[in-house]
Amino acid sequence: AQMYQPITMQGRYQTLALIRSIVSKDGERLYERHDPIETRFSEKAVKMLNSSLHEVTQSGTARSLRWRNPGGYFYGKTGTTNNLKDSWFVGFDANELVTTWVGKDSNKSTKLTGSSGALVLFSYYMKQKNKGK
Repeated sequence: AQMYQPITMQGRYQTLALIRSIVSKDGERLYERHDPIETRFSEKAVKMLNSSLHEVTQSGTARSLRWRNPGGYFYGKTGTTNNLKDSWFVGFDANELVTTWVGKDSNKSTKLTGSSGALVLFSYYMKQKNKGK
């Protein structure tokens, strides 16, 4: 996820964190994250890369997102390791970056590709997140 994060922010990098801020029950801000943001890639380079990552969701290995999540506008990259041991997908929309992985602790084959395993989890998560919008 950290590798893809600058791609989602027009080339700007910020260390990922689970907690952005902590607010008391009275609304007082007790903590707020203040990590620096650095430019790592040009906006032009990111725009070209995002065009390719979007194309993956339209006609590439992640094209099932078109029917799994109708109306969604996604960018993504599938991945599969040798012997189908790992299935992964990194995907994002305008608001959120999500990394999904499917594998076995035994390191045996999952018999899943990135698009038949991890992408399905991403799709389900995005559907649940967007319910009621």
